[in-house]
Amino acid sequence: MATNSSTDPLISVPAGAAARRTDDSTSSGNISLNPAKVYNLNDGINPSLMLVYVQLNDYNYLNWSRSVRTALESKLKYGFVDGTFAMPPVGTIEYMKWKQVNSTVKSWLSVAVSPDIMEGFSYASTAKQLWTI
Repeated sequence: MATNSSTDPLISVPAGAAARRTDDSTSSGNISLNPAKVYNLNDGINPSLMLVYVQLNDYNYLNWSRSVRTALESKLKYGFVDGTFAMPPVGTIEYMKWKQVNSTVKSWLSVAVSPDIMEGFSYASTAKQLWTI
């Protein structure tokens, strides 16, 4: 379904974190997402939230990754793991907001991974690094 950027509350042009449209029904090119939605941590969103009820282990990556992706997308946070919401310049207000949400997403991913596997992820500094290890 095509989205009209002038009426979609998630889309704001030209401010915000750069993003690419992934649906085929709109023209290609970059758009901007409303930072108030991207950086929102209200409505029960906290670092100890359990996104999915199964932890990643040696045998369930495909099902686990689909479940985690769906959960992150429902909270408008998948862009932190796929790189859509790139890190803003350090020292800016946007960076401070980005870092807070990035840390929350890292925490969610950490809780969703078995302790044995998480040992190898402990040095990731961004949610994207943690997702792509």
